[in-house]
Amino acid sequence: MQLETALMPRSANRPLRRRPLWRRASQKRPPPPSRPSLAARIASTASWTKSRRRRIKRRDWVRLRPRRPPATQTTASEPSGPNMKLFAHCMGLLCALSLAWPAWAEPNEADRATARALALEGHNALTKKDYAAAADRFGRADALVHAPTLVVDWARALQGMGRFVEAHEKYELVLREGVDANAPRSWVRAVEDAKKELDALKPRLGWVTVVLVEPSEATVKIDGVAIPPAAIGVKRAADPGFPEVMVSADGYEPFTQTVTVGPGEEKSIEVSLRKLPEAPRAQPVEAAAPITREGVNTRRVLTYVALGVGGAGLVAGGITGSLFLSKRSDLNQECGSDRTCDPALQNTVDSYRLFGTVSGVSLAVGVAGLGTGLALLFTETKPSQRASAGLSVRPLLGIGVVGAEGSFQ
Repeated sequence: MQLETALMPRSANRPLRRRPLWRRASQKRPPPPSRPSLAARIASTASWTKSRRRRIKRRDWVRLRPRRPPATQTTASEPSGPNMKLFAHCMGLLCALSLAWPAWAEPNEADRATARALALEGHNALTKKDYAAAADRFGRADALVHAPTLVVDWARALQGMGRFVEAHEKYELVLREGVDANAPRSWVRAVEDAKKELDALKPRLGWVTVVLVEPSEATVKIDGVAIPPAAIGVKRAADPGFPEVMVSADGYEPFTQTVTVGPGEEKSIEVSLRKLPEAPRAQPVEAAAPITREGVNTRRVLTYVALGVGGAGLVAGGITGSLFLSKRSDLNQECGSDRTCDPALQNTVDSYRLFGTVSGVSLAVGVAGLGTGLALLFTETKPSQRASAGLSVRPLLGIGVVGAEGSFQ
């Protein structure tokens, strides 16, 4: 008996639960569910058919789609690791470059291709922290295809170079121009990044105030950049570092000073230029009073000069002539009638010849001077005729001749 009980199925050991043959009055049988109408059944069938068709198409598409490589493998066309972020950023930039900013002229295809190449070079330089090369590439790319993504990256490169003022203006440019509602997502993100980075950059700007004490108007330059007159006396944005302030004005000595400005620091400079020393003025020279014919008689002066020269010539000729004659008598005694002299008397012979030459020249000058003086003296006009007469006198100088040549009108 026990063996039979063990061999019986488990459910056979349980007691049978009999259903009650009667129900209480409060317990009523639920009404059968109402059958849907024919139109409802047709609509439900159509909906189920469409859903099934969509599921079939989805299933077939999944089957036809190529299988992806395992997660442990990496293909050459799909970047992974830290380059994924740069790749996604570059792809977004390339998509943004396919559109032009509405406020600028429409570039052609060659400009777009060149801008893409320059943008990639700029991103590589920015990643390597070569800010100078990055700023150059982004500036060139933005000149070809103006886009907010390029301007923001350009501002980042300028900020890395320490040119905070220029970077500040680039961020402001992006915020002023804005983007349309249907602009690419990368452009919208660029505007958001510009606002965040601009708020972080503003406290790092330096400020320099140049106050002119004397003169009131001058040329002011900071790092070689001229400041408009409206910006003199008020604080002006400057890059942190050592800006050079130069002030110059006409009639004043130039002023130069290097200022140390830290991030977020304000510096004020009061400039008072020194006047240049005045150059000595040339005193006007009074012209000499003209010599009139009434004051000095030119003809008479020439007459006296000619007579004086003639007299001096005659005196010199007389003296040298007497010495000439004395030497001649000495030589006649020593040399005899045949005029053969001892070599020891050579000095006497030379003196004889010299005195003879000088005597002749002096006598000639004396005679010419006396002749000219007497001619002028005897041909002198009367005072009444002197006003209407004109005199032209030219000196004559030559070998053995000293005199003057005149003409009357």
